[in-house]
Amino acid sequence: MTARALETMLFNTHAGDRDMDMDASGPHDSYRKLGMPPWITYSDNRLRLLAIFAHPDDESCGPGATLAMYARQGVDIGLVCGTKGERGYWPDDPPRITSRLGEIRIQELDCAARVLGIRRWAILGCRDGAVADCDSPAFERELVRWIRANRPQVMITCSPEKSEPRSDHSAIAAAATRAYWSAGRRVGFQQLENEGLPPWTPSKLYYAVPWSETPAYATDAGAPLTWLDVTPYLSLKTQALRCHATQKRCWSQIDALARTQRPWIESFQLIDSRVPCQGSPEPSLFCGIEPEHVTEEVA
Repeated sequence: MTARALETMLFNTHAGDRDMDMDASGPHDSYRKLGMPPWITYSDNRLRLLAIFAHPDDESCGPGATLAMYARQGVDIGLVCGTKGERGYWPDDPPRITSRLGEIRIQELDCAARVLGIRRWAILGCRDGAVADCDSPAFERELVRWIRANRPQVMITCSPEKSEPRSDHSAIAAAATRAYWSAGRRVGFQQLENEGLPPWTPSKLYYAVPWSETPAYATDAGAPLTWLDVTPYLSLKTQALRCHATQKRCWSQIDALARTQRPWIESFQLIDSRVPCQGSPEPSLFCGIEPEHVTEEVA
Protein backbone atom coordinates (compact mmCIF):
# COMPACT_ATOMS: atom_id res chain seq x y z
CA MET A 1 0.00 0.00 0.00
CA THR A 2 1.50 3.33 -1.01
CA ALA A 3 1.73 6.37 1.22
CA ARG A 4 -0.59 8.17 -1.16
CA ALA A 5 -3.23 5.46 -0.75
CA LEU A 6 -3.05 5.84 3.01
CA GLU A 7 -3.79 9.54 2.68
CA THR A 8 -6.82 8.94 0.49
CA MET A 9 -9.29 8.54 3.33
CA LEU A 10 -12.75 9.90 3.81
CA PHE A 11 -14.92 9.68 6.83
CA ASN A 12 -18.25 10.98 7.97
CA THR A 13 -20.42 10.81 11.03
CA HIS A 14 -24.06 10.94 11.92
CA ALA A 15 -23.69 11.56 15.66
CA GLY A 16 -26.78 13.44 16.67
CA ASP A 17 -27.28 16.51 14.49
CA ARG A 18 -23.62 16.98 13.73
CA ASP A 19 -22.16 15.75 10.44
CA MET A 20 -18.53 16.02 9.42
CA ASP A 21 -17.02 15.31 6.02
CA MET A 22 -13.26 15.46 5.62
CA ASP A 23 -11.03 15.23 2.58
CA ALA A 24 -7.68 13.51 2.23
CA SER A 25 -5.87 16.10 4.33
CA GLY A 26 -8.12 15.80 7.34
CA PRO A 27 -8.04 12.52 9.25
CA HIS A 28 -4.41 12.38 10.35
CA ASP A 29 -4.32 16.04 11.42
CA SER A 30 -7.44 15.52 13.53
CA TYR A 31 -5.88 12.56 15.30
CA ARG A 32 -2.65 14.40 16.00
CA LYS A 33 -4.31 17.53 17.33
CA LEU A 34 -7.17 16.00 19.27
CA GLY A 35 -6.09 12.46 20.14
CA MET A 36 -9.09 10.97 18.34
CA PRO A 37 -11.71 12.35 16.00
CA PRO A 38 -13.83 14.91 17.84
CA TRP A 39 -17.01 13.27 16.54
CA ILE A 40 -16.32 9.99 18.35
CA THR A 41 -17.98 10.50 21.70
CA TYR A 42 -19.18 7.65 23.88
CA SER A 43 -19.21 6.45 27.44
CA ASP A 44 -17.53 3.25 28.53
CA ASN A 45 -20.84 1.60 29.32
CA ARG A 46 -22.14 1.71 25.74
CA LEU A 47 -22.13 -1.35 23.51
CA ARG A 48 -20.17 -0.77 20.29
CA LEU A 49 -19.79 -2.71 17.03
CA LEU A 50 -17.35 -2.11 14.18
CA ALA A 51 -17.93 -3.63 10.74
CA ILE A 52 -15.03 -3.83 8.28
CA PHE A 53 -15.93 -4.61 4.67
CA ALA A 54 -14.47 -4.19 1.21
CA HIS A 55 -16.96 -1.97 -0.63
CA PRO A 56 -19.88 0.37 -0.11
CA ASP A 57 -23.01 -1.84 -0.27
CA ASP A 58 -21.37 -4.79 1.53
CA GLU A 59 -22.86 -3.48 4.78
CA SER A 60 -26.38 -3.53 3.32
CA CYS A 61 -26.17 -6.69 1.17
CA GLY A 62 -24.65 -8.56 4.10
CA PRO A 63 -25.70 -7.89 7.69
CA GLY A 64 -27.80 -4.80 6.98
CA ALA A 65 -30.81 -5.86 9.03
CA THR A 66 -28.57 -6.87 11.93
CA LEU A 67 -26.83 -3.49 11.91
CA ALA A 68 -30.21 -1.74 11.82
CA MET A 69 -31.46 -3.84 14.73
CA TYR A 70 -28.49 -3.15 16.96
CA ALA A 71 -28.44 0.55 16.09
CA ARG A 72 -32.06 0.83 17.20
CA GLN A 73 -31.21 -1.01 20.40
CA GLY A 74 -28.70 1.71 21.23
CA VAL A 75 -25.50 0.05 20.01
CA ASP A 76 -22.90 2.44 18.59
CA ILE A 77 -22.18 1.23 15.04
CA GLY A 78 -19.06 2.10 13.03
CA LEU A 79 -18.10 0.99 9.51
CA VAL A 80 -14.83 0.87 7.58
CA CYS A 81 -14.67 0.13 3.83
CA GLY A 82 -11.40 -0.71 2.12
CA THR A 83 -12.33 0.97 -1.16
CA LYS A 84 -14.96 3.32 -2.53
CA GLY A 85 -15.89 0.82 -5.27
CA GLU A 86 -15.04 3.00 -8.25
CA ARG A 87 -14.81 0.00 -10.63
CA GLY A 88 -18.19 -1.50 -9.77
CA TYR A 89 -19.88 -0.49 -13.00
CA TRP A 90 -21.64 -2.43 -15.75
CA PRO A 91 -20.77 -2.47 -19.49
CA ASP A 92 -23.93 -0.58 -20.45
CA ASP A 93 -23.65 2.07 -17.75
CA PRO A 94 -23.53 5.56 -19.29
CA PRO A 95 -20.26 7.53 -19.10
CA ARG A 96 -21.84 10.04 -16.71
CA ILE A 97 -22.01 7.16 -14.20
CA THR A 98 -18.73 5.37 -14.87
CA SER A 99 -16.63 8.54 -14.92
CA ARG A 100 -17.63 9.50 -11.38
CA LEU A 101 -18.71 6.18 -9.91
CA GLY A 102 -16.45 6.44 -6.88
CA GLU A 103 -17.97 9.79 -5.92
CA ILE A 104 -21.49 8.45 -6.48
CA ARG A 105 -20.88 5.38 -4.34
CA ILE A 106 -19.61 7.52 -1.47
CA GLN A 107 -22.94 9.35 -1.56
CA GLU A 108 -24.78 6.02 -1.73
CA LEU A 109 -22.90 4.77 1.33
CA ASP A 110 -23.78 7.91 3.24
CA CYS A 111 -27.45 7.36 2.39
CA ALA A 112 -27.35 3.72 3.52
CA ALA A 113 -25.52 4.61 6.73
CA ARG A 114 -28.27 7.04 7.67
CA VAL A 115 -30.94 4.41 7.01
CA LEU A 116 -29.24 1.66 8.99
CA GLY A 117 -28.18 3.89 11.87
CA ILE A 118 -24.42 3.69 11.32
CA ARG A 119 -23.01 6.59 13.33
CA ARG A 120 -19.71 6.89 11.47
CA TRP A 121 -18.09 5.43 8.40
CA ALA A 122 -14.65 5.54 6.82
CA ILE A 123 -13.32 4.66 3.39
CA LEU A 124 -9.65 3.74 3.16
CA GLY A 125 -7.65 4.42 0.04
CA CYS A 126 -7.43 1.02 -1.68
CA ARG A 127 -8.16 0.72 -5.39
CA ASP A 128 -11.35 -1.16 -6.16
CA GLY A 129 -10.46 -4.70 -7.18
CA ALA A 130 -6.99 -4.41 -5.63
CA VAL A 131 -7.49 -4.43 -1.86
CA ALA A 132 -5.00 -7.30 -1.74
CA ASP A 133 -2.36 -4.89 -3.07
CA CYS A 134 -3.06 -2.62 -0.09
CA ASP A 135 -2.33 -5.40 2.37
CA SER A 136 0.75 -4.27 4.25
CA PRO A 137 1.80 -3.28 7.77
CA ALA A 138 0.73 0.27 6.97
CA PHE A 139 -2.77 -0.89 5.99
CA GLU A 140 -3.04 -2.99 9.14
CA ARG A 141 -2.04 0.07 11.16
CA GLU A 142 -4.89 2.06 9.60
CA LEU A 143 -7.38 -0.65 10.54
CA VAL A 144 -5.94 -0.74 14.07
CA ARG A 145 -6.33 3.04 14.15
CA TRP A 146 -10.06 2.74 13.50
CA ILE A 147 -10.49 -0.13 15.95
CA ARG A 148 -8.83 1.92 18.67
CA ALA A 149 -10.83 5.03 17.78
CA ASN A 150 -14.18 3.19 17.79
CA ARG A 151 -13.34 0.83 20.69
CA PRO A 152 -15.79 -1.91 19.69
CA GLN A 153 -16.53 -4.91 21.85
CA VAL A 154 -17.69 -6.75 18.70
CA MET A 155 -16.13 -6.76 15.22
CA ILE A 156 -17.59 -8.27 12.07
CA THR A 157 -16.02 -8.67 8.65
CA CYS A 158 -16.37 -10.76 5.48
CA SER A 159 -15.92 -14.51 5.51
CA PRO A 160 -12.66 -15.30 3.68
CA GLU A 161 -13.72 -18.92 3.21
CA LYS A 162 -16.77 -17.79 1.25
CA SER A 163 -14.91 -15.28 -0.92
CA GLU A 164 -12.94 -15.76 -4.12
CA PRO A 165 -9.15 -16.05 -3.53
CA ARG A 166 -7.43 -12.66 -3.70
CA SER A 167 -10.79 -10.95 -4.01
CA ASP A 168 -11.37 -7.67 -2.20
CA HIS A 169 -13.58 -9.51 0.27
CA SER A 170 -11.01 -12.15 1.17
CA ALA A 171 -8.27 -9.50 1.41
CA ILE A 172 -10.21 -7.22 3.75
CA ALA A 173 -11.23 -10.21 5.88
CA ALA A 174 -7.60 -11.28 6.31
CA ALA A 175 -6.47 -7.74 7.13
CA ALA A 176 -9.35 -7.13 9.56
CA THR A 177 -8.63 -10.42 11.33
CA ARG A 178 -4.99 -9.49 11.84
CA ALA A 179 -6.00 -6.04 13.05
CA TYR A 180 -8.39 -7.64 15.57
CA TRP A 181 -5.45 -9.48 17.12
CA SER A 182 -3.11 -6.48 16.89
CA ALA A 183 -5.28 -3.65 18.19
CA GLY A 184 -4.62 -4.49 21.85
CA ARG A 185 -0.86 -4.73 21.48
CA ARG A 186 1.58 -1.94 22.17
CA VAL A 187 4.43 -3.33 20.09
CA GLY A 188 4.52 -1.81 16.61
CA PHE A 189 1.89 0.87 17.19
CA GLN A 190 3.66 3.54 19.21
CA GLN A 191 2.67 6.16 16.64
CA LEU A 192 -1.00 5.54 17.41
CA GLU A 193 -0.40 5.91 21.13
CA ASN A 194 1.38 9.19 20.45
CA GLU A 195 -1.79 10.29 18.65
CA GLY A 196 -3.88 9.51 21.71
CA LEU A 197 -5.12 6.06 20.63
CA PRO A 198 -4.12 3.55 23.33
CA PRO A 199 -4.45 -0.22 22.86
CA TRP A 200 -7.96 -1.61 22.65
CA THR A 201 -8.83 -5.29 22.56
CA PRO A 202 -12.22 -6.20 21.08
CA SER A 203 -14.02 -9.04 22.82
CA LYS A 204 -15.41 -10.94 19.84
CA LEU A 205 -14.77 -11.39 16.12
CA TYR A 206 -17.37 -12.72 13.68
CA TYR A 207 -17.40 -13.45 9.96
CA ALA A 208 -20.65 -12.50 8.27
CA VAL A 209 -22.10 -15.44 6.35
CA PRO A 210 -23.15 -14.56 2.78
CA TRP A 211 -26.91 -14.13 2.51
CA SER A 212 -27.19 -16.88 -0.12
CA GLU A 213 -25.77 -19.43 2.30
CA THR A 214 -27.55 -18.39 5.48
CA PRO A 215 -30.27 -21.11 5.41
CA ALA A 216 -27.66 -23.87 5.04
CA TYR A 217 -25.36 -22.36 7.65
CA ALA A 218 -28.21 -21.89 10.11
CA THR A 219 -28.70 -25.64 10.26
CA ASP A 220 -25.00 -26.60 10.22
CA ALA A 221 -24.36 -28.05 13.66
CA GLY A 222 -20.64 -28.28 12.97
CA ALA A 223 -20.04 -24.53 12.68
CA PRO A 224 -19.88 -22.09 15.61
CA LEU A 225 -22.70 -19.86 14.39
CA THR A 226 -24.93 -17.15 15.68
CA TRP A 227 -28.06 -16.77 13.58
CA LEU A 228 -30.39 -13.89 14.17
CA ASP A 229 -34.01 -13.49 13.19
CA VAL A 230 -34.00 -9.88 12.02
CA THR A 231 -37.32 -9.94 10.17
CA PRO A 232 -38.62 -6.75 11.88
CA TYR A 233 -35.66 -4.83 10.42
CA LEU A 234 -35.84 -6.23 6.89
CA SER A 235 -37.57 -3.14 5.55
CA LEU A 236 -34.63 -1.02 6.69
CA LYS A 237 -32.22 -3.39 4.97
CA THR A 238 -34.10 -3.13 1.68
CA GLN A 239 -34.33 0.65 2.05
CA ALA A 240 -30.55 0.80 2.55
CA LEU A 241 -30.04 -1.44 -0.48
CA ARG A 242 -31.97 1.00 -2.61
CA CYS A 243 -29.54 3.73 -1.58
CA HIS A 244 -26.93 1.81 -3.58
CA ALA A 245 -28.71 2.52 -6.86
CA THR A 246 -25.66 1.92 -9.08
CA GLN A 247 -25.37 -1.62 -7.70
CA LYS A 248 -28.97 -2.69 -8.31
CA ARG A 249 -27.94 -5.74 -10.31
CA CYS A 250 -25.95 -6.96 -7.31
CA TRP A 251 -28.74 -6.67 -4.78
CA SER A 252 -31.90 -7.10 -6.84
CA GLN A 253 -31.95 -10.84 -6.09
CA ILE A 254 -31.74 -10.15 -2.36
CA ASP A 255 -34.50 -7.59 -2.70
CA ALA A 256 -36.75 -10.07 -4.51
CA LEU A 257 -36.09 -12.79 -1.95
CA ALA A 258 -36.78 -10.39 0.90
CA ARG A 259 -40.34 -9.99 -0.36
CA THR A 260 -41.20 -13.62 0.35
CA GLN A 261 -38.70 -15.29 2.70
CA ARG A 262 -39.77 -15.37 6.33
CA PRO A 263 -38.23 -15.40 8.80
CA TRP A 264 -35.27 -13.38 7.56
CA ILE A 265 -32.11 -14.81 9.09
CA GLU A 266 -28.62 -13.28 9.10
CA SER A 267 -25.83 -15.55 10.28
CA PHE A 268 -22.39 -15.00 11.73
CA GLN A 269 -19.51 -17.40 12.32
CA LEU A 270 -17.78 -16.85 15.65
CA ILE A 271 -14.03 -16.72 15.04
CA ASP A 272 -12.82 -15.64 18.48
CA SER A 273 -14.33 -14.71 21.82
CA ARG A 274 -12.61 -13.50 24.95
CA VAL A 275 -15.80 -13.68 27.03
CA PRO A 276 -17.97 -16.65 28.03
CA CYS A 277 -21.46 -16.95 26.58
CA GLN A 278 -24.13 -19.24 27.94
CA GLY A 279 -26.22 -20.62 25.14
CA SER A 280 -25.72 -22.43 21.87
CA PRO A 281 -26.34 -21.01 19.39
CA GLU A 282 -25.55 -17.63 20.84
CA PRO A 283 -28.66 -15.48 21.16
CA SER A 284 -26.77 -12.27 20.36
CA LEU A 285 -23.46 -11.05 19.00
CA PHE A 286 -23.03 -9.35 22.37
CA CYS A 287 -23.65 -12.51 24.40
CA GLY A 288 -21.33 -12.48 27.41
CA ILE A 289 -20.58 -8.75 27.11
CA GLU A 290 -21.90 -6.43 29.75
CA PRO A 291 -22.45 -2.77 28.80
CA GLU A 292 -19.57 -1.71 31.03
CA HIS A 293 -17.28 -4.48 29.75
CA VAL A 294 -13.75 -3.39 28.88
CA THR A 295 -11.13 -5.96 27.89
CA GLU A 296 -7.52 -5.88 29.03
CA GLU A 297 -4.78 -4.88 26.66
CA VAL A 298 -2.39 -7.52 25.36
CA ALA A 299 1.31 -7.12 26.02
